[in-house]
Amino acid sequence: MAAQSNETPVVQAYVVSPAPQPQVMGAPVVAVAVAPEKRVQMHGFTQFPQQHNCQWCGHTGLTMVSKHVCTGTHLACAGICFVGCQLGCCLIPYCMDGTKSTHHTCAQCHQLVGICTFLAE
Repeated sequence: MAAQSNETPVVQAYVVSPAPQPQVMGAPVVAVAVAPEKRVQMHGFTQFPQQHNCQWCGHTGLTMVSKHVCTGTHLACAGICFVGCQLGCCLIPYCMDGTKSTHHTCAQCHQLVGICTFLAE
């Protein structure tokens, strides 16, 4: 076993301070308010209509829902084919609402406000 030395390693460092910034006197400060970006929400929605405050028109009320075939629907179909049910059983996911994504739209302005996906959008 090697003997331990009590020497501490020497670290060389330089302290660099930033150059002083010139002060401009009397220059007006203009604050620009940027509106938050409006996005379709991907979390927090279910398969059923729900209470929502629309970010586009400000309407508060129940959303309208519509079902759409998504990537998850295709994956469910491929999974059924992979198991061996190829005689039409693979089409069952296209007939069921539970295997489709749910699109929530505002009842007043009809903008898409949220999506509830099945597996993947």
